[in-house]
Amino acid sequence: MTSGHLQRDREEGEFERGLEGASLESLDSLSCELDAKQERLQRLYGEFPEASEQGRFIKRQIREAAGQTGSVKTSDMVRRNQRDAKR
Repeated sequence: MTSGHLQRDREEGEFERGLEGASLESLDSLSCELDAKQERLQRLYGEFPEASEQGRFIKRQIREAAGQTGSVKTSDMVRRNQRDAKR
């Protein structure tokens, strides 16, 4: 594994740990921010040829944002289910 992959894995782990302690309000806010980021990246992606270095970089950023969005939405769903089960 390259040092870039190790750094990315470490960052993903930190992101996931941060989600564990986040409030529902924080998760909702982060979800909206990530959705907006993904939309901006998708618009930007359309401005570059797909096979270009810039296009590939933006595509990786879109995948990363989509993965983070999925993690946030999953954490939100789990937290809401736990809250509802306690009621």
